[in-house]
Amino acid sequence: MGMTATEYADRLIGLLPPSIRGLYSRAHATLSDFVDALGAEWARLDARTDDALNEMFPGAATETIATWETMLGIVPASAATLAERQAAVAAKWRARGGCAPAYIKGVAEAFGYVVGDVDVIEPASDEPAFRAGVGRCGDAIGGGYAHAHSFVVVYPLPVNATLEALITEIAPAHTWPYFLAV
Repeated sequence: MGMTATEYADRLIGLLPPSIRGLYSRAHATLSDFVDALGAEWARLDARTDDALNEMFPGAATETIATWETMLGIVPASAATLAERQAAVAAKWRARGGCAPAYIKGVAEAFGYVVGDVDVIEPASDEPAFRAGVGRCGDAIGGGYAHAHSFVVVYPLPVNATLEALITEIAPAHTWPYFLAV
């Protein structure tokens, strides 16, 4: 926390040469007003510096949240709160991409879900997925989301389009994420 305007004014008075400091009093309204104005401005700048430092971190950004979203390619839902937008930006900033169940769960937890509330299921099919060079003509391809490069993210209601968009975006290009809000 920064200093107050009065504290800055007192420090400024301490910096005055002794000859002028001895003359300083509330009777000298011009000098008093000048020092008070400088103290107020420096206190304001000090507070804005703290605000600027907070804007450097995506999870704490308020004024620059739209800039963070643009930079990271996030389109927030129209009804998203500031906290949800901050969580989405922070999760995307930390995200490296991947589709391991532990990684997807970690992204959801960073987004604000409680540990254990989100489950990632990698569905298996009775029929193996068709692969070029391995499969033969007439082999079943598999259906639904039961193919080699898919997973289902199960999370508690309500439906969270922002989380779904984030996971879809960070998932590798060859995968198909599906979502189930229960």
